[in-house]
Amino acid sequence: MSRVTSKLSRQDEVTIQTMSPKSWPRKITRRNFLEGTIQTSAAFLVGDLFSGVEQSLNAAIEKKGLSQFTRTKPLRSVVEDDRDISTVKAVQHIRRMRGGAQAHLFRCSDGHFYVVKFRNNPQHLKVLANEMLVALLANLAGLPVPRVAIVDVAGCLIGNTPELKMELSTHSVACVSGLQFGSQYVVTPWDGQVLDYLPSDMLARVRNIKSFAGILALDKWTSNTDGRQAAFWRWMREKKYTATFIDQGYCFNGGEWTFPDYALRGVFPDNEVYDHVCNWESFEPWLSRIEHMSEDKIWLAAGSVPPDWYLSDWHSLEKLVETLLQRQTLVRDLITAFRTSIRQPFPKWTLTS
Repeated sequence: MSRVTSKLSRQDEVTIQTMSPKSWPRKITRRNFLEGTIQTSAAFLVGDLFSGVEQSLNAAIEKKGLSQFTRTKPLRSVVEDDRDISTVKAVQHIRRMRGGAQAHLFRCSDGHFYVVKFRNNPQHLKVLANEMLVALLANLAGLPVPRVAIVDVAGCLIGNTPELKMELSTHSVACVSGLQFGSQYVVTPWDGQVLDYLPSDMLARVRNIKSFAGILALDKWTSNTDGRQAAFWRWMREKKYTATFIDQGYCFNGGEWTFPDYALRGVFPDNEVYDHVCNWESFEPWLSRIEHMSEDKIWLAAGSVPPDWYLSDWHSLEKLVETLLQRQTLVRDLITAFRTSIRQPFPKWTLTS
């Protein structure tokens, strides 16, 4: 562990500790949280330096001329495949998306399209934190979720785009500028087709249909109080679809950050996606990955969420992560409650399971 100090401005002096996952504290404190999350939260300290393409914190520091920072290795993201969480700039508004969060589709500076949820969405600020954290946990479990990014939406783009408003019950307000949550669109409009619903007789054309059992386990673990949503997409001229799981905003009961457990919530509306489920093996490898996900990885995933998205309420985030750790042993019981519900979603379940 190395400790270095550098002046970022006349007013602010920041002390940074670079920490490896093995040195992450078992019991998080406000100070440890700040130190451990420097991988992403430092982007806010030098956020004006991000040009919109995927850059590491080290590149931003070098551009600022803060070469006196001591680094033993580049600061990296916490996701399993070691990719950075990009900070990109929104460059073109495409259209408004459906849904209660009133997200918008943008083309961004890296050339990709992102579904962007704004901090002043009608649901809750913490919806952004939920989206980021659950996407990272799903990634660690090996589930198909979109790549996530922090999207910087400039005030001038909002001011010149009349559609960038939040429609409230009695009036509308402009979307706020700054750093928002972005979920990469599963396929560019000219490369393929995206559907948010497939009829039951077409579900056999979903190549990764078995992953619906895995996302069920994740939804039960994180207490998703909404219905499970998926985007079904395919490349042009392909017949088979791929399911990608979207909209994790109501995990942790949305902005409440509580864990009410309802057997019929956090599940897909059609039983046909569970036709293959006949025993606990049908939930593998995702269930075991959730049950045995290390504390270090869960804490680090939480540390990747920008503090502005939960008002820097460190105590609430600590309680949320501690509850997640406790619930790792409860996932099978929560799935069983769904299995034995009046819906009877697993008709092929064997008595010897």
